Amino acid sequence: MGAECVKLARMSAPPAGRVPDHLHPLRVTVVMPVAAPYREGLFRSVAADPRIRLRVVYLDARQPSWDVPAGYFHTDHPYPAVHLRSSQLPRRGRTPVMVPRGIRAALRAGDPEVIVASEYGPAALVTRAWAARRGVPHLLLTECTAAVDDHISGLQRRLQHAFARRVDGAIAVSSPARQRLLELGLPADRVAVALQAAELAHIRAARSTREAAALRGDRGTRVDEQAEFTPAVDANGAASALRVLSVARLVPDKNLALLLRAAAQAAAELPRPVTVDVVGEGFLRSRLEALAGELPITVTFHGHRHGPELAALYAAADVFVLLSAYEPFGVVIREAAAAGLPIITTSAVGAAPDVARDGANARLVPPGDLSAAVVALTRVLGDPATAGQMAAASLTVDAETAGGEAAAFIEAILAAARRHGRQPAAAGHGDG
Repeated sequence: MGAECVKLARMSAPPAGRVPDHLHPLRVTVVMPVAAPYREGLFRSVAADPRIRLRVVYLDARQPSWDVPAGYFHTDHPYPAVHLRSSQLPRRGRTPVMVPRGIRAALRAGDPEVIVASEYGPAALVTRAWAARRGVPHLLLTECTAAVDDHISGLQRRLQHAFARRVDGAIAVSSPARQRLLELGLPADRVAVALQAAELAHIRAARSTREAAALRGDRGTRVDEQAEFTPAVDANGAASALRVLSVARLVPDKNLALLLRAAAQAAAELPRPVTVDVVGEGFLRSRLEALAGELPITVTFHGHRHGPELAALYAAADVFVLLSAYEPFGVVIREAAAAGLPIITTSAVGAAPDVARDGANARLVPPGDLSAAVVALTRVLGDPATAGQMAAASLTVDAETAGGEAAAFIEAILAAARRHGRQPAAAGHGDG
């Protein structure tokens, strides 16, 4: 009996010099369209986990049709990454359809044991086929909520349904996105929620500076001297304008014309003047500027802002508003919560209910409903107690969600590996 045990032990032991698989980090390739800056922190955290050897394949280094300045998309990363070249079919106001070159070679080079690929486009189809031929688990990463079904054809819906049922699991960036996957037929135990990532350090720092100023009694202190905003209290201590902030691309989905009209109507009901700060670029800018010139409120178009400049605008605001008619997630909602702001947004925004929680830190209105937007603005801006309660609730939401997306993302990857018989390295083990 003892001899048989020794024989079995020898048969199951790895060859001399080879480290058992369970002591190796798991090779993971993530396929993404472009390097959006708000995801850098997520991938940095995933790459830092000793159980994972991460490689990110970006379909391109840029998206020319996106309304952002040169350099917005990162090309240097604190983790292994490669940038391919893609043909991009623009869709005005929406993300382009990307047809990459070299995706199979990039997958072979990474030799992944788990693949995570974004959405349902051509790259995802190629990735799925590549993974299926090799028996590699493939996770779908998606932000699509049920609202997307109103914006795609019946054929696209059927294709997405068929595709989703063939992946090994999924990572949804919101609870509504997870619900859509369940409705497409994915088993509940294979669909994880890892909130859409966001880079929030500058915003939290500016918020802390604002809070310190408030304790000193000088809430109007500038957070960043280069930022363009008016203090909430003027030099004589008199109350100045209530500040409405919206951060969005200037495209039809964002419904900024509705916001400007709602702010103008709300201003007529409030004891203090109302100003609107719009941060972002897009092909509707001239049309929106013309509309703003017709309204009895001050509207400032700041163009694209990031880092401390953007954080200063959040710190100066009294309320954050995003009235999108279609918004798969809305990273700016996470930014607004991190800034400790009351939020007014629509039920079409994917970040509700995870981050924009109706009746707590947010007021949700139906998309396109001008009257409801006016009522929400009037109540929040006209009642400091309500605004204060909502602001405090935003801080709670930010604290509850901080950093959780990385842990959920990592666990979804490890769970997929375990389902395929690969026991990932225990924390603390690596290649050494």
